[in-house]
Amino acid sequence: MNLDVHGARIICEIPVKIPVLGNIVITETVVNTWIVMAVILGLCLFMTHGMQVHARTKRQIVAEFIVKKVNAMVGENMGERFLKVGYARPCRYSWQNTWRCRPSARCPA
Repeated sequence: MNLDVHGARIICEIPVKIPVLGNIVITETVVNTWIVMAVILGLCLFMTHGMQVHARTKRQIVAEFIVKKVNAMVGENMGERFLKVGYARPCRYSWQNTWRCRPSARCPA
């Protein structure tokens, strides 16, 4: 049985003078990850620009809808305890309070 396994295509290899680390290899997978991260960052910056306490724009309504759906998905997949301890705990009032909700902080009721 001949089985030929290939990994991700190597795009660049950066030599490092630290012997334990070896060379830094940048593969196609790493580049694709960077592209996805840049797109998500750009989308987040665009969606959160000019947000207000009360949603007045379609962009903010869509952004809050996405946050609610992601929080619901985390609650369904990881369990309600992750929502209760603050990892993805939604606050009631606005997007501004969502990132402030930590176990030590109190969210508005």
